[in-house]
Amino acid sequence: QARALELLSQLPNPAAVRDKKGRTLLHWACRNEWGDVVKLLIESNKMESEFLSILEKRLNSYSADQASVLQLLSWHPNPAAIRGEAGKNLLHHACRREWGDVAKMLLEMAQSDSALDPATVCLQFQYPSIT
Repeated sequence: QARALELLSQLPNPAAVRDKKGRTLLHWACRNEWGDVVKLLIESNKMESEFLSILEKRLNSYSADQASVLQLLSWHPNPAAIRGEAGKNLLHHACRREWGDVAKMLLEMAQSDSALDPATVCLQFQYPSIT
């Protein structure tokens, strides 16, 4: 992970780097569980949509588990604000899959974030078109 961070500092546009199959550095950082690299790529290189794609694939996978989703979310600077597939937020996915730990984390984040209160998060869960 330290070597990866060093290499990132030398690349002019890390978001543009892809392997032969089109996978980005963010893909490989998530796969290798390099949380610091994931955070850096999201914050400094505007790779939010790529992260969302990785997260949605994980959420929609039959083999998705709560622990792997929690790990991905721990690397994101603001997981409570992530919205994806048809405007659904992560609380929707957590409730649909009955992942209490993910739902609890999102609600706690909403309480500590002045921009997100639990009522707003719950409204977004019930009515995904509300922004």
